[in-house]
Amino acid sequence: MKDLSITKAEWESSRIDSVLEIEKLEPDDMESFVRDFLLPNLQHSYNHVKEYISNNTRKNIYTIKKQLADLIENQEVVRISTSEAFESTNISKFGASYLILESLNDIYLFSSIMKSKIPTCDANTKLLFTLGKLSKEICTLQKEIRESLEQQARSCLRI
Repeated sequence: MKDLSITKAEWESSRIDSVLEIEKLEPDDMESFVRDFLLPNLQHSYNHVKEYISNNTRKNIYTIKKQLADLIENQEVVRISTSEAFESTNISKFGASYLILESLNDIYLFSSIMKSKIPTCDANTKLLFTLGKLSKEICTLQKEIRESLEQQARSCLRI
């Protein structure tokens, strides 16, 4: 039991560190953070979960990816795909759902924090709109994934 509590403490500490990292971001760093962390993390978690989610949820994740790509000026470096081969892993559907929810949590936190740091002016209107849209769509998407997860868990109990 002691090992579990140490792991939990390390996990909570790493989550707090990631929140602090996002809070330290400046608007000038936003593009590289999206390109180097958020998009690859979302793609990786999507690859694990896509066989367990509905087509509508897949489409909504793709929309999130496109909105993140809109935050990057040089979009040629961005790879957005829903047709990649499944990664062969030993992650369960519940583990995969956890990964995608954590990735979406990071994006939600990022968009909320960046929205508060970017000055309101005509030049930033599109950027602020995209960040606001991300926040709203992620809430809906997380709810879809949680409901799907709960439904799968209930169906496992019936068997």
